[in-house]
Amino acid sequence: MDALALCRAVLDGLATADPEPFGVSARARRAAAARAIRQAAFNTAMGAPVHGAALHARNALVRALAAPGARSRLADTFAMRRL
Repeated sequence: MDALALCRAVLDGLATADPEPFGVSARARRAAAARAIRQAAFNTAMGAPVHGAALHARNALVRALAAPGARSRLADTFAMRRL
């Protein structure tokens, strides 16, 4: 939970005595963690040693992802930004 979300949850919880703001933040953090896990798995798979047809397929995928339209998204994925 980032500091701003925590602050909002605490203030909402104090104002209403309702624990739900913490649940909303917790669900958002779990979703972000799940995305990070998927991105890490992709990054690991892309760096694993491969040979033959798998190497050619991976290289073709990397070329497609490095195209101008997808380049910034690829950089964000490898850097795990925008979770």
